[in-house]
Amino acid sequence: MGDKEKKSKSKSSNSKDKSKDKSSSPKGNRSIYIDREMSWLAFNLRVLQEAADPSVPLLERLNFLTIYQSNLEEFYRVRIGILTHRALLTPNKKDVLSGMLPQAEIDEVLRVTREQQILMESIWKAIREELSANNVDVLDFKKISKVDELMSKKLFGDIRRLLDPRIIGRDQPFPFLWDGEPNIVAFLRRGTEQVLCIIPLHRVPAYMSFEIEGCQKIVLTAQLVRHFLPLLLKKENIIQSAIVEVTRNADVFLTDAADHADDDLREKTSAMLTKRRREIPVRVRMYGKLTDQARAVLLKKLRVSEDRVFVQNVPFDLSFRSCISGPSGFRYEERRPARDIGLKKGEYFSYIEKNDLLLSAPFQSMMPLIDIIYEAADDPEVLSVK
Repeated sequence: MGDKEKKSKSKSSNSKDKSKDKSSSPKGNRSIYIDREMSWLAFNLRVLQEAADPSVPLLERLNFLTIYQSNLEEFYRVRIGILTHRALLTPNKKDVLSGMLPQAEIDEVLRVTREQQILMESIWKAIREELSANNVDVLDFKKISKVDELMSKKLFGDIRRLLDPRIIGRDQPFPFLWDGEPNIVAFLRRGTEQVLCIIPLHRVPAYMSFEIEGCQKIVLTAQLVRHFLPLLLKKENIIQSAIVEVTRNADVFLTDAADHADDDLREKTSAMLTKRRREIPVRVRMYGKLTDQARAVLLKKLRVSEDRVFVQNVPFDLSFRSCISGPSGFRYEERRPARDIGLKKGEYFSYIEKNDLLLSAPFQSMMPLIDIIYEAADDPEVLSVK
């Protein structure tokens, strides 16, 4: 066999090997990867499943439900915010690992979120019923007793002066709805026209409570205000209303940092955070149904598409958990970190010179570490603590 033929066969063999390596490389075989966003949603589903576990104490299940919603809100702010920008700026650029286009990833996230919402609502219903069975009643204004109605009316009177209804005429600009803050959106009839009314709820507490005959009543303020809208807007013909909360894109960052090294970083960061709160909506949560026409009007004002709207029966804010006392079985047994280091401030340095010292948080208290820092600060031979 001639030298030329040997070289030709050698090149052909190397080419096949390279092709084989490429096809078996991680980037060449995308099917082995789970999309990053889908993986995160699967993680958050496990948090939600903890809320469904009957072996978990009742208030801890409510806490897991709170964590699930909080996680999801931040996920939409950041990850869906990033994908929204990519879908606008580089719509045809696929993800390196999953091979998905930005809009395809967003569509899949929206689909999975809606699937998880069905489970979330069934869990909330079960938790609410179990709370009621244990003399903790989260008021449902669709079916409320006369006594609860009277007490709720009194609570509404207490916060009424903090409410500032904003009726938006045809030529008036739509008010800005801040990220993560609930609002009552009402449609009013004036003659032959419908006008919008926005009632921000950032000045009122998320919940209030009272007790009747040993039963604790939890009043969710957003639902309270919506229920008593006729008292707030006495002269208006209220057609329909809903509680609305906007999640805004948080994908903003400091730019040209090297070119502005002498600028005040605190001012730049403050400006970035202000801009972050004013970014475009990536999701709208709604409690209460509006007609298709009313929804279309509202979404046009918010500049958000219909597929980003989630109508849910679970309250946006479940922080009322903190006001429920209940029996000890409602919560996990409190665990305190152990303080089993037999040393005091002033004894650590001499001990460490001769022995090793292992501190394991959170199982052990952080106080020994704090004592060490104070001991270092008091030692005249110490120049800096790092």
